[in-house]
Amino acid sequence: MKYQPHVDGLRAFAVMPVILYHVGVTAISGGFLGVDVFFVISGYLITAILLQEIDSKHYSIINFYKKRVLRLLPALVAVFILVYLAANIIMLPSEKSELGNAMIASSIFSSNIYFWTTSGYFSAPAEYQPLLHTWSLAVEEQFYLLFPPLLFLINKYMRSKLLLSLFIACIVSFVLSIYLTMIVDKSSTAFYLIPARAWEFGFGVILATLIHLKMLKHSANDALCFTGLVFVLVPYFLIDSTSIFPGIGALWSCIGATLIIAYGGGLRTNKILASPVAVWLGKISYSLYLWHWPVVVFWKNISGDKDFGVIAVIIMLLISISLSIITTFYVERPFRSKKFRASNPYKVLLTGSLVISLSVVLGISLKTDIPRYKQHSAEVLFAESTVNYRDWPDYYKQFRTNTCFITSTSQTNSFKDYDKSHCAKAVSNAANVLLMGDSHSAQFYGALAIKYPSHNIIQANSSGCLPLINSKGKKRCTDMLLWLMDEYLPQNSIDTIVISGRWEELSINKLSLTLEKLEKYTKKIIVIGPAVEYRGLFPIIYARSMNSGRKINFAQHLDLTKFELNKRIKHIVKANNHDYIDLIDYTCKSTKECLVKTTNGDLMQFDYGHLTLSATLDIVEAYAPIFSTMVVNENYSK
Repeated sequence: MKYQPHVDGLRAFAVMPVILYHVGVTAISGGFLGVDVFFVISGYLITAILLQEIDSKHYSIINFYKKRVLRLLPALVAVFILVYLAANIIMLPSEKSELGNAMIASSIFSSNIYFWTTSGYFSAPAEYQPLLHTWSLAVEEQFYLLFPPLLFLINKYMRSKLLLSLFIACIVSFVLSIYLTMIVDKSSTAFYLIPARAWEFGFGVILATLIHLKMLKHSANDALCFTGLVFVLVPYFLIDSTSIFPGIGALWSCIGATLIIAYGGGLRTNKILASPVAVWLGKISYSLYLWHWPVVVFWKNISGDKDFGVIAVIIMLLISISLSIITTFYVERPFRSKKFRASNPYKVLLTGSLVISLSVVLGISLKTDIPRYKQHSAEVLFAESTVNYRDWPDYYKQFRTNTCFITSTSQTNSFKDYDKSHCAKAVSNAANVLLMGDSHSAQFYGALAIKYPSHNIIQANSSGCLPLINSKGKKRCTDMLLWLMDEYLPQNSIDTIVISGRWEELSINKLSLTLEKLEKYTKKIIVIGPAVEYRGLFPIIYARSMNSGRKINFAQHLDLTKFELNKRIKHIVKANNHDYIDLIDYTCKSTKECLVKTTNGDLMQFDYGHLTLSATLDIVEAYAPIFSTMVVNENYSK
């Protein structure tokens, strides 16, 4: 197959946006689309090679897999080894365990499935997974595994319908991607799994097939190539993590990549795509893609920063490029030499299998922490263990999950799971205090029950919506709200309503109306404001800071929008003459200094923002002047 320098140039315009996006260059908000461009390139090159070999009677599936092993495995294993060594020095035990699972999955070409089942690509915990980016390699490897024999069979038995078959397969895959992203809200499935990504390879596959069948001539056309370049570049600046993606969000990039491959090579566009810098970056793009993400993740771990300054970005780019150059010239290229290309395919595949097995062993070592290279302090291990707080006895005592606080894990995932007789029974001989809202309300049940044992704490909590009039959300939650507002409150005597939720900017305009309606059913309302929220899991953030001996950079880790939201909610509540529990004021002196521990030494929060039982006990105690007024009728027996 004739070398096409503009394709290497296109690789540069695929890999660099991915890297710039990952190092936090906000202007390149859609840099992750570079992966979609790579998929088109892979579909084109693999199909062109396969069709040429099939027609020349040189097709061999074993030889094809041999070439893929020599091309992909050496650099990947080099990354595994260095990541393994760095993780044992830098990472926490739980992080190493997760990395071990990811390394095992990456070794057997299934990391896309692993990450699909464990995390979202854009989620905070995923930011600290050094092998997250291998999901795309897994998708490619699955394509390499499945497509060649399928192409061979179609070409042999349905050659006259080859193009039609490929078109139909692409359309089905594209429709599936649209269905998953726009109709059933399963974007993560469309993102990670090959059935909904196959159409992207399909653009390159169909282009190669059209050229091979001489239905399309590969010719330089600057106008069409430039159009393709616009289609590739513009989405990098327009698409972001909130866009509908992949589906329609990836379409223009795939069209653009196809146009560039088909019509590149023109005098004017070659000045861009076939320039020495673009071609050079394209040639090291595989290693560059492999190295850049572990460099970013370990930099975050060491520095404690989530957002990077210019100097940090430059250093990370230099490290990534340096590692890529070394890997390209001293790891990749030796295995692509004539000597290795002529080697026995069965020996290569056997050796590759052994190397994969060794990679799995490295993953098991990380997962089990055997051997252990670093001892962590008891404080670091306790802080880290708090991410498993949902398994602690305190958690159920605090939340009463799946009984009085219903969630997606409840038996029927509906309001039917709520135990009305146990959770919502009003009495005549004690103060009836109704706690309503989502999980950010439910977290206060345990503390209120402990601090005020003579009160009847009625708990009506559900995840999935805010405790506001006409709230939108999960049906289990909206059904509970309708029942509270239309049936329960009109029929029962409630002394105090305590209301809280994970408040949102777009919903608080309903707060005044909600308070006005609740005033009809009670004399006292207490509103609990938003909790401090972190851009990640707080126990891990704290454990990392302890592990490295540095202070937490709160300004970088906090969700600062909650501070302004807190002020707005407080103003609304005070304007309606109700009491307000200011969690942010209690927790943080400023955006640079916040409480990390409770008075008994537990952590304040066990995930991004939920409070531990100890934290809610401290808060209820601190706001005792407000909570102690929950008794309206002084004649209740004590």
